[in-house]
Amino acid sequence: MIINVNGKKVGVVRVDIFYKTVLGSKHFLKKPPAIAFDIQSIDIAEEYGATKIAVLDMETNVIYSTTMWDLRDKGFEINRGHGRQIALLLSKWKTECRVCDETKGRSKK
Repeated sequence: MIINVNGKKVGVVRVDIFYKTVLGSKHFLKKPPAIAFDIQSIDIAEEYGATKIAVLDMETNVIYSTTMWDLRDKGFEINRGHGRQIALLLSKWKTECRVCDETKGRSKK
């Protein structure tokens, strides 16, 4: 199921995972370092059965994953001019690199 907020596609739910693809340098919070979601997108994803979240940073090929429970329990609400959002510090996410150079720990280009 495609997740749309205000007419814009923000992600997709497949089975029980809400998938979102972003450019980390543009979409991740800098202070504090975190990943934020429109609260409406999380509510809709849960309605479609999502219990987990996977965010792919296309610049680094890193997949950030967590559960909806952890996002809601350990996250914090913000509104920096883009509506109500919930964010989770980067340090709270599990990370996995899809295509990384093991010697340097960063993505292969």
